[in-house]
Amino acid sequence: SALLGGSGSGGIASPLVETAYANRTFHATVNIASTDGLFTLKIKPVKEVKFLDSNLRPVTIEFKSP
Repeated sequence: SALLGGSGSGGIASPLVETAYANRTFHATVNIASTDGLFTLKIKPVKEVKFLDSNLRPVTIEFKSP
Protein backbone atom coordinates (compact mmCIF):
# COMPACT_ATOMS: atom_id res chain seq x y z
CA SER A 1 0.00 0.00 0.00
CA ALA A 2 1.26 3.49 -0.79
CA LEU A 3 0.15 4.66 2.64
CA LEU A 4 2.49 2.18 4.28
CA GLY A 5 5.38 3.54 2.27
CA GLY A 6 6.30 0.52 0.22
CA SER A 7 5.47 -1.76 -2.61
CA GLY A 8 4.71 -5.44 -2.56
CA SER A 9 2.52 -7.48 -0.28
CA GLY A 10 2.31 -7.64 3.45
CA GLY A 11 2.09 -4.97 6.05
CA ILE A 12 3.52 -3.85 9.31
CA ALA A 13 4.15 -6.73 11.72
CA SER A 14 3.40 -6.07 15.40
CA PRO A 15 4.87 -5.13 17.75
CA LEU A 16 6.62 -1.93 16.75
CA VAL A 17 9.76 -1.11 18.72
CA GLU A 18 11.18 2.41 18.69
CA THR A 19 14.74 2.41 17.36
CA ALA A 20 16.01 5.14 19.71
CA TYR A 21 14.60 8.22 21.42
CA ALA A 22 17.49 10.21 19.91
CA ASN A 23 16.14 9.43 16.42
CA ARG A 24 12.93 11.38 17.04
CA THR A 25 12.49 14.67 15.23
CA PHE A 26 10.36 17.55 16.49
CA HIS A 27 8.29 20.40 15.09
CA ALA A 28 9.08 23.99 16.07
CA THR A 29 8.20 25.03 19.62
CA VAL A 30 4.56 26.08 20.10
CA ASN A 31 2.98 28.11 22.91
CA ILE A 32 -0.43 26.84 24.02
CA ALA A 33 -2.57 28.95 26.36
CA SER A 34 -5.08 27.52 28.83
CA THR A 35 -8.73 28.28 28.09
CA ASP A 36 -8.79 30.98 30.79
CA GLY A 37 -5.53 32.50 29.56
CA LEU A 38 -3.80 32.22 32.94
CA PHE A 39 -1.23 29.64 31.90
CA THR A 40 0.90 29.20 28.82
CA LEU A 41 2.70 25.96 28.02
CA LYS A 42 5.66 25.80 25.70
CA ILE A 43 5.75 22.45 23.91
CA LYS A 44 7.86 20.93 21.17
CA PRO A 45 5.58 18.43 19.41
CA VAL A 46 6.96 15.20 18.01
CA LYS A 47 7.25 15.23 14.21
CA GLU A 48 8.64 11.78 13.37
CA VAL A 49 9.33 8.54 15.24
CA LYS A 50 11.21 5.58 13.74
CA PHE A 51 10.42 1.98 14.61
CA LEU A 52 11.34 -1.56 13.62
CA ASP A 53 8.52 -4.04 13.19
CA SER A 54 8.81 -7.66 14.36
CA ASN A 55 10.34 -8.56 10.97
CA LEU A 56 13.04 -5.88 11.55
CA ARG A 57 11.65 -3.71 8.74
CA PRO A 58 11.82 0.06 9.34
CA VAL A 59 8.56 1.91 9.95
CA THR A 60 8.34 5.70 10.24
CA ILE A 61 5.36 7.48 11.75
CA GLU A 62 5.03 11.18 10.88
CA PHE A 63 2.81 13.52 12.90
CA LYS A 64 1.32 16.74 11.53
CA SER A 65 2.15 20.03 13.21
CA PRO A 66 -0.51 21.05 15.74
